[in-house]
Amino acid sequence: MKIRERLNLLILVPTFLLTGLTVALMTYRFYTKSLEDQIRESGFSTHLFAMKVEDQMQGYMETVRQLARNVEMFEVIPVNERREVLSTFMKNELSSDKGLLAVWSKLEIYALDSLQDEWRGKRGSSVAGNFYYTYYKKPDGSIGLRHSRSTTVKAVMNHGQYAYIKKKPREMLRDPFRIVYGQGEEKSLHCNLLTPIKVNGEFIGVMTADVSMERLRELVRDSELPEACNSILLYNQFDNPKRPEDERYVSASNTYLSDTLLFNTLQRNVRASVKDLSGNELEDMYRYDLEDSKGKRFMAFMIPVKVGKAPERWYYTQLVPYELIEGPVKEIFFQIAGLGLLAMLVLSALVYFTIRSLTVPLTKITERLRMVAQGKKVEVPEYRRNSDNEIDLMFGALRELAVGVDEKASFSAEIGKGNYSKDLKIRSEDDILGKSLVQMKKDLHLADETRKRNEWISEGVQDFSEVMKKEHESLEDLTFQALQKVIRYIDASQGFLYVVDETGEEPLLRLTAAYAWEKQRHLDTRLAKGDGQAGQVWLEGEMIRMTDIPQGFYHINSGLGDAEPKEVVIIPIQLLGVTYGVIELASFNNIGERELDLLDKVLETLAVLLKNNSYGFAEVPSYERR
Repeated sequence: MKIRERLNLLILVPTFLLTGLTVALMTYRFYTKSLEDQIRESGFSTHLFAMKVEDQMQGYMETVRQLARNVEMFEVIPVNERREVLSTFMKNELSSDKGLLAVWSKLEIYALDSLQDEWRGKRGSSVAGNFYYTYYKKPDGSIGLRHSRSTTVKAVMNHGQYAYIKKKPREMLRDPFRIVYGQGEEKSLHCNLLTPIKVNGEFIGVMTADVSMERLRELVRDSELPEACNSILLYNQFDNPKRPEDERYVSASNTYLSDTLLFNTLQRNVRASVKDLSGNELEDMYRYDLEDSKGKRFMAFMIPVKVGKAPERWYYTQLVPYELIEGPVKEIFFQIAGLGLLAMLVLSALVYFTIRSLTVPLTKITERLRMVAQGKKVEVPEYRRNSDNEIDLMFGALRELAVGVDEKASFSAEIGKGNYSKDLKIRSEDDILGKSLVQMKKDLHLADETRKRNEWISEGVQDFSEVMKKEHESLEDLTFQALQKVIRYIDASQGFLYVVDETGEEPLLRLTAAYAWEKQRHLDTRLAKGDGQAGQVWLEGEMIRMTDIPQGFYHINSGLGDAEPKEVVIIPIQLLGVTYGVIELASFNNIGERELDLLDKVLETLAVLLKNNSYGFAEVPSYERR
């Protein structure tokens, strides 16, 4: 045998076989990893849509909590006005929220007042004479007040949900059901969000909102999934055959639900994963492999939807045909396999002529490709970047792959830590994974900012309510504590609080509290309606917001000397359209929409206290007492 033939037999053939095995192994690993990435991307999509449903329901639950907190502060309202003021809060909230069908509250008989004999049998009460308001939206959009039909006190106080929550005071998410609010009206499909009302830890009643299911159906059906996929929201009793279908789940398409085998298998898998009834927390997401009656494979992604502190759960599920997940991966797999085969042929020809010159670079490439397949960080050696040599091109592609994998891994790790300022370079227009990761960052960042904003406002309202619940020595002490809490929480620099004084012949706007750099200024200023900026706000009942403040018009005396504020807002303190005071705030920073939303909520609470001013105004002004 000639030496060339022997070399070809001893070197070329083994090299050919080894290279083929390497390409096959790499292609298989790429296939499995790409398939897992496709599955993970589908899971991200399911998670994002589940968050939309959960955020919608969390918003409604927060509305119910706020109404409950209003009732818990009933002691600051005069006895004869308590029912009217609290029911007005409920009616206004129902009018302003398009997603609510009804708001109702039932209290214990002696919880609110002792006016049971006057209210017994009237609208807004029951045969027990307790506080029992049920406001609902009529078909024409107007607000109706439903009358209690119970004929005995026992039937009123020991009925259904009320009795259950009274026994176990906790928040509750009730599955959808149909009910008729007014005579002659059609049944409305809605779900209940309930929260107990407690004063000093003692149960006094329930606050409930009935939420229309139409908005949730729109969210599920507008999930923008491919036509072959399906989006399903399973309610808590989704596997109860006694309930109608639209009270068990809502589906973007009825195609798969008509397949009994597929849907029954889905129910069994979901129910097997639910451990909430035993007190354990659910996982973030579950994944199942399913088959329909025709043998078609599906991948099911299920995420529990949590609402407030309610132990009941809904389950958002997406059904994706396995061919949609595996199809793109197979296409790339065959492309890579074809390229691998072509590379093997080229390599064989090159090895035939230049066996020794190719041994070292091929070994290096093989080693680094294995490292990439194993997820290790790869250092690619220098090569001729402008060369058209196949070996140099392979080095370049390997370098781009290694850099891309490293960038995406670093980007994912930073996003996981909450660092949303991290940027990712999109490698090309077809970089699907890179674009998906960037979109994921945007969606997670938006959800995180929204959550922080709502938590900030909720904590501010709670802190302000706690301050207002305390006993105060005088009106000046009450208003100063309110002003101090507002300024510190929104990081303002100076503020003044005026209260409408109607004790004289003419109503005046009287300064009762001033605050600047943690030192209270004892001032006594009286303004007529229309005098100055505060008097103008009292007259018109509208907020004044100044960002371009003239030189010398307004200054703050701080520890660093006098300085001009960056923004000044003057806001009326109103309740049901009546102004009871004015608050003026100056800040070195911008007062944003988040701070204004907080002020809108806490000033309404302060307006309730000012309306029922039980302190009166001091006979001797503060500056004369010094």
